Amino acid sequence: MKKWIIFPVLLLLILTACQTVPATETEPEGSIPSSSSVVPPSSTVVPATSVPVTAPPATSVPTTNPPEPDQTGYSFVYKGTTPFISFDADYSDCTVGYLYWVDKTSGEVTSIMEEQVLEPIQEGEYVYYVKEEEPTKIYRTRIGEFLQHEMIYESNHGKVSAMLIDTYTIREQLVLQFVADEKKFVVLNLDTGETAILTEQYYIQSAMFDHSCTDTWEEQTDFIFWGKIDENHSVQSYRCFMKTGEIRIEGECAD
Repeated sequence: MKKWIIFPVLLLLILTACQTVPATETEPEGSIPSSSSVVPPSSTVVPATSVPVTAPPATSVPTTNPPEPDQTGYSFVYKGTTPFISFDADYSDCTVGYLYWVDKTSGEVTSIMEEQVLEPIQEGEYVYYVKEEEPTKIYRTRIGEFLQHEMIYESNHGKVSAMLIDTYTIREQLVLQFVADEKKFVVLNLDTGETAILTEQYYIQSAMFDHSCTDTWEEQTDFIFWGKIDENHSVQSYRCFMKTGEIRIEGECAD
């Protein structure tokens, strides 16, 4: 009789031990999970590296140099008509034969010399000119300061005509090329005041270096002039070779 009592008791204990926690049950708040469920941090994990943010480079604005004074306007001797067909300015107050300046931007016309003046030239900071009453003297005035004038050269070779400054052909020296007494081709170094007569002919209308670019005029080998080599020839172009003094009609010269 005792064996039958013990067997049901053992069966009840086994069934009680096999009961599982329902899936809807959760651990109480604040409970610590068992150590078997903790995953240690892996030593192979590489921390994220911060990439510095670089601002886009500032857009560089190219620097522009202001134009040379001689490029801001025109010098001209008023001849009674509009000197620049495509340039709109008021020339009504101009006097024939006087020297003026017209500004490219504003169109303002300014008097430079209220005397009869031969054809002027402009280069860099200055306007160069010759007065009709003083044809052997070369004057200059600084652009924008037309109340100040200075004589920079007086020719001992006769009246000055056909003036030219060419800073492309002669790059290092500032040289004024001109004709004196309609017979001589003269160069004047404006930096030193030195002059040289390169040729004298029966008649020279104009002359200039034109064949190559050099630092100084002394490095030039030849030049061209328009004129007559004697009274029997008409005006035409000639090339003169400085070392030999040889003169050829320009059409016969190989370029």
